[in-house]
Amino acid sequence: MTRFKRRTSSTATPEEIAEFEASLKLPHPRGKSGRLHAAAAPDSPPAGPAAINRAAVSKRPHNGIDRSTRQKLRRGRIAPTRTLDLHGFRVSEAWAAVREFALEAQAGGHRCVRVVTGRKLGEAGPTGALREALPEIVRSPALRGVVLGCEPAPTRHGGDGAFHLLLRIRPTR
Repeated sequence: MTRFKRRTSSTATPEEIAEFEASLKLPHPRGKSGRLHAAAAPDSPPAGPAAINRAAVSKRPHNGIDRSTRQKLRRGRIAPTRTLDLHGFRVSEAWAAVREFALEAQAGGHRCVRVVTGRKLGEAGPTGALREALPEIVRSPALRGVVLGCEPAPTRHGGDGAFHLLLRIRPTR
């Protein structure tokens, strides 16, 4: 049986060791409640009605869908069954085209659809008028009852130039 030798030398400098030991003596920034104390975090924004409890926000569904469904959509595990290509469209034309496409897809019983916006590679990454406008189009009141979520498509489904839309299931009457 092979025994591992314990390291006796430290790669940390004496200043780093002293700083570490001093940090152990400080009060823990989170109390028994698990919340961050304001005194422990001087750089944090002031508490008040505008302050957001990040722990509560992370548990809420994002974009109308829960985390596991959002990951499946983002990773391409929910395959799109229809595609709308917006190449050559203006933003004003895209509003009507996406609305009509989403309504028809929902009426046809489709759950996930792909909208190809195209991309324009800029210095700060992929940009483009349609790419930036699509999330706003999807959040519009006209589509709020149709589209649950909008996530960028994985690389094999269009990458930066496409989005997957998860549609609401139509209630049966």
